[in-house]
Amino acid sequence: MFDESQTVERCVDALRAAAEHAAACPADGANEPVLVVAVVNAAASAPASALASNRRTLAHLQSRGGGTTHSIAPHVTLSEDGALSILTVNSSTDGRFIPPNQGVGAARKLGADIALAHFHRGRLRCPQVLSTDADARIPPGLLSAMVGASDDCAACTWPWTHRAGSLSVEEHDALMAYELHLRVYTAGLETAQSPWAFHTIGSALSFDLNAYVAARGFPKRAGGEDFYLLRKLALLGVVRRMSGPPIEIVGRFSARVPFGTGPALRRMLNSREPRSWDHAVFELIAAANRRLHEGSVADDPVAAMAAAMADTGLAELDVLVQAIEESGLSGPLRAARKSSAGATHRRNHALKSFDAFRTMRLARRLESMILPAVPLDRALAPYEFDAPAGRTYAERAAAMSEREQRRPEIPRALADLHGHTADGDNRPRKEETN
Repeated sequence: MFDESQTVERCVDALRAAAEHAAACPADGANEPVLVVAVVNAAASAPASALASNRRTLAHLQSRGGGTTHSIAPHVTLSEDGALSILTVNSSTDGRFIPPNQGVGAARKLGADIALAHFHRGRLRCPQVLSTDADARIPPGLLSAMVGASDDCAACTWPWTHRAGSLSVEEHDALMAYELHLRVYTAGLETAQSPWAFHTIGSALSFDLNAYVAARGFPKRAGGEDFYLLRKLALLGVVRRMSGPPIEIVGRFSARVPFGTGPALRRMLNSREPRSWDHAVFELIAAANRRLHEGSVADDPVAAMAAAMADTGLAELDVLVQAIEESGLSGPLRAARKSSAGATHRRNHALKSFDAFRTMRLARRLESMILPAVPLDRALAPYEFDAPAGRTYAERAAAMSEREQRRPEIPRALADLHGHTADGDNRPRKEETN
């Protein structure tokens, strides 16, 4: 929680309603108090207004117990609030500040690690953890659904949408344009048969603590920590895309993270026309995926992938080779080719090399080199089947979300690779650790 004193009360009220709903359900572990680990955090360089907001957040969380708040460690309190046990961590004061280059990733890791410690000490029976934020409002049935979905997956991504909050009409339109941009990327990956076609929203994901340990937890990053954690979890088990009422995320301006909603909202407001991905980017990624799934051995796997992409007629061979090289794919593909292991192992190694990070890198290289972003209406056209004209961005985003939920399971490619993890596959990369 950072500078979220205006939204924290509604967030915790929603968590309490969801905990009460879960307590009424018969699912194993769902009828026990829900532990909320609230990490109120900031860097020492945070604005005075944000630090003051954090102090208000701390005061609110510590008052939820109605006199039953206890100090259990320096800067850590525990409050009992109905079906909630709220463990509040003050990482927004001298000696406790979050390092500026670790930001939200360090805060999420601290909270999840505390939950992990409670689980291993037998204080929690359910190994499922929901990652969310104080500007998010979860629906009443989410916690009970999370427990019920926990048996066979490493992580779940939950439906989400943005709420206007205190934004103006113009700002809300820009926010929904950004939401549509995110949905276009996921929809595009789905048409490309990519196993990475799921959202990576830090306030709308849950995970199994055993898988979390194997993935080495959230990376300590100022942004993108949700993306990198899910990349690793998807190589350990199934990531399930859930259905149901969405988590509502309040739109707001924030300069804390180097990318994400706040910076994107500013870009959308400053642009004359919202833009998003050209669908041709995903046609090229689809061709690359097909080439990897063929599993045939090539003397130069980069040239073979580029040739398969060039067969679409969308780009020249030399440009595609350059895009593959600059995406970071070339080294792992060639390493897989040289492996002395059997053909199945080489194919699996190559498929896993084309992970979420390198898929996004390749998409961005294709965008910057040959297929620049197009007007949002054009970007949406391949995914809005027989949609009526004149709908608002919010209506179009809701329709895309509904279609996503009708196809809850991700493609099986990653699940087929489980148990074939190459050595070191889940070690943190340089870009993950800062």
